[in-house]
This record gives sequence, structure tokens and C-alpha cells, in this order.
Amino acid sequence: MKSQNYNLSKPTCFSVSEYQLHTCVHCLSFRSHNVNFLIEHCESCSAMPRPDPFKHKYVCYACTYYTYHKGNIIKHVRIHFDDKPFKCETCGYRATQRSTLNRHLRRIHAIDTNLL
Repeated sequence: MKSQNYNLSKPTCFSVSEYQLHTCVHCLSFRSHNVNFLIEHCESCSAMPRPDPFKHKYVCYACTYYTYHKGNIIKHVRIHFDDKPFKCETCGYRATQRSTLNRHLRRIHAIDTNLL
């Protein structure tokens, strides 16, 4: 197995689309380019469908995805920002989640990510 020093602990911040204005499809009145404001809105927008308040604590501003956990909505929102903060240091491949990068490292570069 190949061995390289990969730093998988810290992704880069929301980058490429950082200043793109995003609009809430549920209320159509909230707009922001700041991901933190969007996440707050995902929790508080009264126009978002929440059949079960426990399961629907966070509803995505751009689609019907919902979750109870803030970490999950943060990962999900990266899809709409086209943000891929996890980068392969070997070939430049980028991923939205660390687990996807790990899968890439195992399959493409035969790197055992358990040793990283």
C-alpha cells in the first residue's frame, strides 16, 4: 500500500461559490451568500414544511432534505454551494465529504485510509 501524509482533519472553508446569492425556495424572501446565515434559516424558516418537528429540525433552504442534526445539514448544503473542501493531494480530486475522499484514496490510489 502507498503511504503519504494526508491531512484529512480540516477541510477548506466554503470557497468556490462563497459569494453566490442563495434564495430559500420555501419562503422566497430569505437570500444570503453566507452559509452560516443559511444554516440558521434552515432551522427557523416558518415556511419550511415540518410535519415532525423532531425529525425536521433543519430543512434545506434549496430542496426538501431535512435532518435533526446540524452537522448533517452543513454537509448537505455543500451540494448546493458546489463546495468540495476535501482535496486529494495526489491527483487534485475534490469531494464534499471526508468519507468520499477516503473512498477515492482507497480505490484509485490504493492508500489505506485507516493508517492516516
